[in-house]
This record gives sequence, structure tokens and C-alpha cells, in this order.
Amino acid sequence: MKTIPLRKDVDEALTWDLSGLCKDTADFERQLQDCQAQAEKLKSDYFGKLDNAENLIAAIKTYADLTAKMTRLGTYSHMALDVDMANAENLSNDARFQTVYAEILSQLSFIESEAKGVAQSVLEKVKEDATCKGFVDEIIRNKPHMLGAEAEMVLKALTGNFMTPYKVYNQAKFVDLSYPDLELGDEKVPFDFVAFENSYDGTVDTATRRMAFALFSEHLAKYQNTFATALNAQMQQEKTIATLRGYDSVFDYLLFEQKVTREMYDRQIDRIVEDLAPAMRKYAKLLQDIYGLDKMTFADLKIPVDAEFEKKLSVAESKTYILDALSIYGAEYKDLLVRAYDERWIDFAFNQNKA
Repeated sequence: MKTIPLRKDVDEALTWDLSGLCKDTADFERQLQDCQAQAEKLKSDYFGKLDNAENLIAAIKTYADLTAKMTRLGTYSHMALDVDMANAENLSNDARFQTVYAEILSQLSFIESEAKGVAQSVLEKVKEDATCKGFVDEIIRNKPHMLGAEAEMVLKALTGNFMTPYKVYNQAKFVDLSYPDLELGDEKVPFDFVAFENSYDGTVDTATRRMAFALFSEHLAKYQNTFATALNAQMQQEKTIATLRGYDSVFDYLLFEQKVTREMYDRQIDRIVEDLAPAMRKYAKLLQDIYGLDKMTFADLKIPVDAEFEKKLSVAESKTYILDALSIYGAEYKDLLVRAYDERWIDFAFNQNKA
């Protein structure tokens, strides 16, 4: 019987290469410490001095540079963790990043707080610099919902804590939750969350699909209270922030963050309920007719209309398929796709504890 391989046992050619972001953990730590030093200098140079356009422009540019560096480090730690959520080194690096990231956000929260109090004429002057326009526009947009400097500093310091519900959900789902083998006749095959989503929830073999769905649901249900508690914590947290910042509702708070109006959101929900839902019910009935199902269940919703059309491809075949399909976007775009494969920007490996 085959087993789902550990990350260390998969073919390296099928994994993504993160060395372009950081060579290793030592390099990650060195870059992180450089960012801490840059943040300390930024605060030392500009704290209490952002009442004029020259200083504000300089501070924003330095902050943007630092943000870009932290984004690279965050991408490295998150992407490494996503492919092996039980790896101690990956967990440590991600926790380390979250801690430093929150410290830097808190340390530099003065930039937004001081910019909020700057005269409009100064802000307009700063906006003339193209690299600063987006930052200033966000300050102006967020002004009605910004708190005092100390409150903003405290909230920024709690950034990592705000991620806890999502972390609990992922650790429970991809690490703690384990499944027995899926029994297919006389054969036993390894089974987990990713195996279900990748191989079984869309298989055209009805008996296998429904058996896999039942096994998946049965063991997922064992953690339903954990997941519900994590979700409730996230919702309560969002409600608290929405209230503190003076939004009318959690909806308005979350939509504001995404630059989406309530009208846009309500329109999409209405279209889904009124127009898409009837079409999807017809689609479900069509699937039932195509496969001659005795009844249509939730486990049957992802089967393809034409199984022959949705063939499984090897990595090499997928490269040819994608390049042919997207070459219409031009040579420059095609070159990026080639690099994505050749330089291992994509993680194809199937292993335990992968998100």
C-alpha cells in the first residue's frame, strides 16, 4: 500500500524554489534583523517631525522600501509553511516573522498618525510625488476611522494575535486532523484533506466519490467545535474592531478594507440568489441526468459535465497546454510562463501536511 510522502521525500523538481526570496533560515533571519534596524532608524529620524512635505515624502519612501522587504520575507515564510505545516523550522520562521512584523507595524504607526494631522495643503504637496500618492490617498480615506496614536500603536502590536483563529483552523485541518485509509474494494489508499480535494471529490466513480465524501465529512466533523470556536473568535474580533473604528457594521468595515461599497456587495449577493441559484439548480439536475444518479447529493456537485474533456495532465503536458492557450497574450507574457516552470515558481508536489 502506498503512503502519502513526507515533504522531504518528494521530488525536488516538483517543488517551488524559494531561494530567490531567501537562501535559507540564516539568510531569512539576517534580512529580518536588517528590517528591524531600518525601522528603528526610520523612527529615530522622523518621529515627531512629519509636519512638512519634505520629511513626510522621505519617511513614506523609506517606509515603502521597508514594506517591500517585509513583504518578501513574509512571502518566504508563508510559502514555506504552506507546503509543510508540520515542519518545525517553517513554523518557527513564520512565528518569528509575525512577531517582528507586528513590532515594526507598531513602531512605525506614528507615520500614519502624524500624517493624519498634517494640513491638507501639505498632503496635496506630498501627493505630487507619484511614489507617495497612494499612501496619502489611503491616509485621507482612512481618516474618519483612525484612532489616537497610542491606540493605533497598540492595535498594530496585536497584528499577529489577530491571525490566531486562522492559524488554529489551518493547524487543525492540515496537521492535527488525520484520516484512515480509503478502502476501495480490496485496495486501501492513503487519504487526507488534500487527497480528497485533488483526487476524489470530482471523480466520476459515484461509489468512490460518495465513500470519500462520507469519510472526509465524518472526520472533519470531529473538529467542528474547534473550527466553530476559531470562527467565532474571528467574528468577535472583527466586530470589536468595526465598533472601535466607528463603522456602522462589520460588513461596512470589511468592505471598506477591500474598497467595495455596500451597494456593490448587496448587488452581487442579490444576483447570486436571484439569477445564479436557479441556473445552478438546473446544472445540478443536468449532472444527475448525465450520470444517471439515483439522487443528487452534495458529494456529486463537482463531477465534470464531460469527463473526457477534463483529463489529468502531467506537469510537462500542463506546460505545453498552458503555453499554447495563453500565448495570445504575447511573447513577454509567454516568457514569464516559461520561467514559472523552468525556475520552479509552482509547487506541484503532493505531500503530507500541505495546505
